[in-house]
Amino acid sequence: MKYLKTLAIATLGLFAFTACDNEKEAEVEVGDTEISMEMEREMNDFETTMKNWGERIDNEIAELDAEIEEAQGEAKEELEETRAEWREWRADLDARMKRFNQNAKDNWAEFKSDTQRFFENMEREIENEDID
Repeated sequence: MKYLKTLAIATLGLFAFTACDNEKEAEVEVGDTEISMEMEREMNDFETTMKNWGERIDNEIAELDAEIEEAQGEAKEELEETRAEWREWRADLDARMKRFNQNAKDNWAEFKSDTQRFFENMEREIENEDID
């Protein structure tokens, strides 16, 4: 009888302990899901931002191409240098988009801050050089 009481208490204790662990595990899963959903939304927004920058760069390059066709001399050389800068930015953005698609989830925080600095630097360069 004493043995059965001990077994019953141990079983109840083990059940209670397991139930608590499952509850904590469920909380973590819910928390992880919320974090994952937030990260996914953030990544989608960031992908849209990268695509928008890509379109902006492509439009600038197209406009420069048209201006270069009509320009001559020093003006043409300056426009070609500006176009070369935009093409470098586009190549950098393409590389970032490729990294984003391959492994941004693994290093999201680092990728995000690095790419945000890239956009800020581009914006600063555009403002400083008055490139439109």
